[in-house]
Amino acid sequence: MKNLPINLILICLSISLYAQKAPVEGELQEAHYIDMMATNRLTHIPGVHDFLTEHDLTEQLSQFFDRPDLVLIPAHQRHSPVGEHYSYERWWKGKRIYRGQIKCNLQKSGRMISWYHIPLQFEERLHSSPYLPMPSSVQDQQAQESEDIWFPSPDGGLIAARRLYFADPLRHLQVELITDATEEYVLYAQDLVSYAHVQNPVDTTIEVMVFEPDPLTTANQVYGGLFQDQNDADIGALNNQRVNRTTKAYYDNGSFYMENEHVLLEDFELPASTPPVQSTAQFDFTRGQQDFEYTNVLYHLTTYKEYMLFLGFSSLMDYQIVADPHAFMGQDNSYYSPGQGLGFGEGGVDDAEDADVIVHEYGHAISDDASPATNVGTERRTLDEANGDYLAASYSHSLNPFNWQDVYSWDGHNVFWDGREVVTSKNYKNVNFSWSIYEHTDLWSGCLMDIYFQSGRGVADRVLLQALYAQAQNMSFTDLALEVLAADSMMYWGQHAMDMYTIFENRGILDIPDIGIDQEQSAQMVVYNSFGFANGESLTVRFDSRGIKTYALSDMQGRIVRKGQFSMTEWSLSGAGLSAGIYTLSIHCSEGKGNVFRLIRY
Repeated sequence: MKNLPINLILICLSISLYAQKAPVEGELQEAHYIDMMATNRLTHIPGVHDFLTEHDLTEQLSQFFDRPDLVLIPAHQRHSPVGEHYSYERWWKGKRIYRGQIKCNLQKSGRMISWYHIPLQFEERLHSSPYLPMPSSVQDQQAQESEDIWFPSPDGGLIAARRLYFADPLRHLQVELITDATEEYVLYAQDLVSYAHVQNPVDTTIEVMVFEPDPLTTANQVYGGLFQDQNDADIGALNNQRVNRTTKAYYDNGSFYMENEHVLLEDFELPASTPPVQSTAQFDFTRGQQDFEYTNVLYHLTTYKEYMLFLGFSSLMDYQIVADPHAFMGQDNSYYSPGQGLGFGEGGVDDAEDADVIVHEYGHAISDDASPATNVGTERRTLDEANGDYLAASYSHSLNPFNWQDVYSWDGHNVFWDGREVVTSKNYKNVNFSWSIYEHTDLWSGCLMDIYFQSGRGVADRVLLQALYAQAQNMSFTDLALEVLAADSMMYWGQHAMDMYTIFENRGILDIPDIGIDQEQSAQMVVYNSFGFANGESLTVRFDSRGIKTYALSDMQGRIVRKGQFSMTEWSLSGAGLSAGIYTLSIHCSEGKGNVFRLIRY
């Protein structure tokens, strides 16, 4: 196994998942079309409701495509709190189709929530677009593995190609090159690695001094004056913002180690530093000491993992993630690498001093664990960055709301880099997604923060974490918005769906016309499962009093499509048989109270 040359390493690094500063993209931008391929979101496969007991999902999908020359191979399966999630690889004529993944999301009952696939033309084509020359530095390198595949052509159809694997021991990564069948020209390149699971240690409790979430937030200050990094110096104004907390650590034979069942801190990349090991349980370091960043990372990663356990996500990140608080060759950036873990740079403000950076990078790991091998496509990768921004902002706001809109409040928004925000006035219909995956993160994270303030942190975080399981390659903002609504339907019977609809509508992500309906609050009625109604299930309305109620369901033209009366305190209305569109449901009680609800049917 030979070392990868430095210029190929730089290409690989340009495609990695970086924290917040957008790196300059590599020389392989000509293959960008494959990141922009649209995926189809569907909500029904005939017979799939009974697949758990009577059918095989693979068989059902095969029947849907109805191609005897197409083979579906199971790739990943994940169990979320309320669903089952499956991904498949498509094979044609004995070879795997690159990025041909199919993603299926079902409720525990077997009801199909959604499934995604990129439409392909099953015709063999020659590559008509310009090739990228093979970098001269890799022409003589030996690939560890190679595979014949089909590569989607920008002109439609599939072209015969090769997938080559190279090892990079310097960064513990693997690199894949997609070439033509002769291995003469490069079509595409990216990092591709697998997880390394670590045996869980025995935990005990230690005391640590940390920033929570960062010194500017707790001091209610902006960057400048006494509150400057000053090359990581021990400044009293900054050290005074440390707080005493407890967290889990590994204890063995009289020594405490920077490790627990959720987190392992290691020195796997320059600059060199060694995690502290002590005979006492008090880890009291100032920010000028290298050991401070170790305790800060251990504390915040452990805290967030235990928060996810509290929310009910016991299987999410069910492994020990590895992190290096002094990494990235000392540069001012951080990253998540699936095969290696989390690395935090030291340029400018040490990234590991800011909980926003720590949680953002952990967000990449969470997303990858929930939906492996789906972070493909510019919009999908933008969503991954935006979800990390939201998780960081949600975490920080729960600790201290000062300057909550600024993500990376300490690491960014200063002389080193501008940081990002989770508020915006952008509209999805008016933005273009270029090569940059950082340009429009605020459009999505801003919607999630609106949900946070409308429905509460617990609701917003739970529905997002659940929606992450449903992610698919090349999915759009609209796709993920619908998965968030589906998560609310499964977890909360759609109690927050209309508020979420409105938030996504205001940003142009969901197209729900404003038909001027005001919701009256005089009658104590609660509507459940509005998202299920949108997919043909039954809507449930609960009342706080008995008596005769009359109802009318009208379409957008004002025509009454259903009407009647009932006297129960709980009543259901089926969405089956209704055409797609916007509906209004008017309910009036015998005592004169009434309410009007806006509904959607897909």
